[in-house]
Amino acid sequence: MRIRAELDRLKLDAMQFLSWWRDELSACIPDDLRRRLEQRSRRVTIRPARDCVEIDVVTGAEGRTLREDVPLDQLDDAGWAQLEGLMEDAVSRIRLPERSVFRTDVSLPVAAVRNIRPAIELQLPLISPLLPSAVCWAYRTGIRAADRIGVAVFLARKAELDLITDMFDRRGLVAPPMEVATTEGPVVLRAGRARLLSPERKEKRIAVAAGLLLLATIPLTIWAGSAFAVWMGGRNLETLRAQVAPINAAGRRAEIADGRRRAIAPLTHQAAVAPVLDDLAVSLPETAYLDSFRFSGREDIGFVVAGQVDGETGRAIQNASQLLQVSGGDAEGAEGTPLDLRARVR
Repeated sequence: MRIRAELDRLKLDAMQFLSWWRDELSACIPDDLRRRLEQRSRRVTIRPARDCVEIDVVTGAEGRTLREDVPLDQLDDAGWAQLEGLMEDAVSRIRLPERSVFRTDVSLPVAAVRNIRPAIELQLPLISPLLPSAVCWAYRTGIRAADRIGVAVFLARKAELDLITDMFDRRGLVAPPMEVATTEGPVVLRAGRARLLSPERKEKRIAVAAGLLLLATIPLTIWAGSAFAVWMGGRNLETLRAQVAPINAAGRRAEIADGRRRAIAPLTHQAAVAPVLDDLAVSLPETAYLDSFRFSGREDIGFVVAGQVDGETGRAIQNASQLLQVSGGDAEGAEGTPLDLRARVR
């Protein structure tokens, strides 16, 4: 019950705010446009009484009043069908009779202007002729003095409003807002549905809402599509990485093997020592001997010949050798001086 009371209070506050905001905005509408809108709009005011029901129908600047000589709770099917037809595509409201509403005025401190409803709720047990739980109430602010503000509080029996709501519910309708007329304008005591749409207008509004919904979902669709594309791209990338990983590993192993091969190439391609020494031993003159021997590259060697040598010793080795091509050396040294020769393995 407390939750429902809070919801009713919120609806009432919302209705009062919308009514105030509508009045504020209507003041900004040019007179010509306002007259055109009023000519097209239709307003229905239902005024239940003890022995009759009066319905004011205003279309534009023209108005008429319909009357049923029975109370609202005794209205027959034909009367309800006629009432539903009048409410269709019109702005409707229920105007409560003055006898059903109790008005009282309270004076509050100006400091309570931001919390008028809680301030009135505190005083409700004192100003209400009934228990606070048995009434529906609303307020309208009045004259504001230096340190006080006047507030008019309107109270109606909750059971009476519930009865009217139940009558509309039994007919499958939503009760319009229930209000009381004041000199300052109507005050809504219970919120409701102000406009009853015809099936054609409902379909049109549904179509418009569906179109707006589709327009609103365009950014979401684009975002979802891009997110899906990114996800699929990441998934394909992971698959490609899994497929390429063995190839990359094999490439790295091949690079390591090639580096090792290059590192040991001088050793594997170096001329054999024993055949070169044998060839030198055969090629040297009988009066000379091999003093030292060294490799200076893959196929380049250097050697020193000592003994009885002269400038012709290098050419003699060149002519006699089967493996070496003597390319230079100190061949012009004095007789008996060791010769430092260089050669390349053929």
